[in-house]
Amino acid sequence: MKQALTVADEGLVLEIVMMAGCGLRNGEAQAVNINNLVADDVYRVHEQIHSNPAGRQT
Repeated sequence: MKQALTVADEGLVLEIVMMAGCGLRNGEAQAVNINNLVADDVYRVHEQIHSNPAGRQT
């Protein structure tokens, strides 16, 4: 993980930290929003980003 954090840009670093430190899933980490901080040490998940690969039925 240290190597990934060293080479990643700041947006990706935030995703990695939220996934590793808070247990967020990929889509939840991609949708992180400062407005979802409800206390100094509490982040509430309200949304996530969904991907729809080409040709996949939803």
